[in-house]
Amino acid sequence: MRPVPVGQRRLRLAAAVLPFAVLAVLLLAFPPAGHAQDRRGGEVTMLWAGDVDSMDPGIAYGSWSLIVHGATQRPLLAFRPESSTQAVPDLAAAPPEISADGLSVTVRIKPGIRFSPPVDREVTSRDVKYAIERGFFSSVNSPYAPLYFADIVGARPGVAPGTEIPGIETPDDQTLVFRLARPRAGTLVAAMVMALTAPVPPEYARPLDARKTSTYARRHVATGPYMIRNDAAGSLTGYRPGRRIELVRNPNWAPETDFRPAHLDGADIRIGRQDTAAATREILRGRRLLSGDYFPPVSELRRELRRHPTQFVFPSAGGVAYVTMNTRLAPFDDVNVRRAVVAGFDRVGALRLIGGSRAGTLATHYLPPGTTGFAEAGGRAGPGLDFYARPSGSRRLAARYLRRAGYERGRYTGRREIQMVGTTDTLGRLTSRYAARQLRRLGFRVRLRLLGPERAYEECGDSRRRVHVCPFAGWQRDFPDAQSVIDPLFSGANITRTGNNNLSQLDVPEINASIEAAKGLTDPTARARAWGELDRRITALAPSVALFWPRAALARSADVAGVVSAIGYWDLTFTALRRSEEEG
Repeated sequence: MRPVPVGQRRLRLAAAVLPFAVLAVLLLAFPPAGHAQDRRGGEVTMLWAGDVDSMDPGIAYGSWSLIVHGATQRPLLAFRPESSTQAVPDLAAAPPEISADGLSVTVRIKPGIRFSPPVDREVTSRDVKYAIERGFFSSVNSPYAPLYFADIVGARPGVAPGTEIPGIETPDDQTLVFRLARPRAGTLVAAMVMALTAPVPPEYARPLDARKTSTYARRHVATGPYMIRNDAAGSLTGYRPGRRIELVRNPNWAPETDFRPAHLDGADIRIGRQDTAAATREILRGRRLLSGDYFPPVSELRRELRRHPTQFVFPSAGGVAYVTMNTRLAPFDDVNVRRAVVAGFDRVGALRLIGGSRAGTLATHYLPPGTTGFAEAGGRAGPGLDFYARPSGSRRLAARYLRRAGYERGRYTGRREIQMVGTTDTLGRLTSRYAARQLRRLGFRVRLRLLGPERAYEECGDSRRRVHVCPFAGWQRDFPDAQSVIDPLFSGANITRTGNNNLSQLDVPEINASIEAAKGLTDPTARARAWGELDRRITALAPSVALFWPRAALARSADVAGVVSAIGYWDLTFTALRRSEEEG
């Protein structure tokens, strides 16, 4: 994940930026959806600072995009809000069946699930096959298809639109059989929670995918309880980029096939609310409002918590926040320069900036708690590296590493100006300027450019750009296995021209080979040990400053019984409005 907005998502960015907040003791202090005080019907409004990274479920990878795609799409497997560790069948009728040799997986899908208008027909196994195939089309270029689905026989990134994958078989309308080139069935099954496995009707999408860049994002159809408002031709009239997303009920949704209650009639997502302090106050004092893709500034949060303590929740979603350094660009192509930055960086101050110890836990490596390999990487204590030993930063140690890099004065004295790209949202400005100060006190000349969140993510995710530092990075695991953190962020094989998640552009042959070996392990103990050791080795290379394992801060109006998804955002398919006194 998924740009946190730890992410991520997931960078996508996963996701994306992870500003995070405080007082986890208040988690779920209000009644969950399904409580007697909740009612069916009505609409909520969500206030967002930015937009989705894509309206195409095969492309979207940002954490906050999943608010929309989680409400409109049904992948093979999904998480219930109460558990982020055990996926349950969604489009699938039962858990996948794995062959003894790990080279094939069989999935049967539920009958009676239909596409929204204008397609208006029942989903078949061929729709799932096409959905996964299109992720490899050059016109779609799913950012995570090569990560988790490339071991299917015949799967190749960048193929011509319409290219079939022979390793996906559909013996009947309800059955899928995946043939794998290598025994990595565990990875494939874990990835079935991704939106790429949500069905796409080929007869409808194929002409849209046949263009140089697919236009399915403008006309996608839904299988979930909600859909984007559209017209008779399928055009998404309810999506105005940068302004608004209108979710309405999917008239073809069959509730008897779904575990989601879908209490609401719809949701109105208002985009562009970059004054997140004002947006937070509006939500807390208003009616039928939820926060979206941002977290309140810490000053606002501390003040409003005293007045509205039960209107916040602080979920943890398995993410890590970090400041990336581009290892392909001097001076950060020198490991000792990177270690100096980590050693001198005041991580305590960075955590204090977004809420202090209750906003999260200082990170000592990348794998977040609750992830396979976390304990093997050193747990909360970490791998014992000296440049992570002083959370408040040590200029003396930083100077020692800079001397090893050839800077005799113990300060960076090179002429190269460091190009840093930050974000313009309230917290993004604070954290970006803070990171710039940390580098400047070690002698770096930093040129900080603040861009809108989407533009900043785009620029940092373009491997051709000469961006030295991205101070807002965050990642949310896609599922609770270390592969969904280590592989996308640090494998050289996953550096892409655009939409790149390996922002540090780390490309070490030995690391790449070890990642590939770990992906093939099926024994849980051996797998945890291998990923934990990889985390240790990567942390020692200092491709970025691991800051903290965060918590989110989500706000709601008093009349909204919000429910948090398993990966840390409001889940519109479980959220409801609370009954008024007049309604009894």
